Amino acid sequence: MKIKLTQKIKNLKGENLKDGKVDIELKAVCVNALLSETPEKEGGKVDGNEKMKRFLLAEKIEKAKELDLKAEEIAKIKAIVGGSFAPLIVGRVYNALEGKK
Repeated sequence: MKIKLTQKIKNLKGENLKDGKVDIELKAVCVNALLSETPEKEGGKVDGNEKMKRFLLAEKIEKAKELDLKAEEIAKIKAIVGGSFAPLIVGRVYNALEGKK
């Protein structure tokens, strides 16, 4: 699915969320989640191979304004974002990755 990565993350009033003076984009949330240290649900650490896959996906996202993501890539991003961020961010990211507004 083709995803516009420069979409702004908005609060419940429809205003852009900011990091300082900069609007937060979908791209930044996805990259930050993929590059964060997140233990797996069972309590085990993420192995080096999985970390490399996450790094490569984060690098691909960072370089693009729009990207055709595979279903597996979307699922991976959603799982990591879901465990890393507050409900507002999770909702906005999930909707964007599912093609919803």
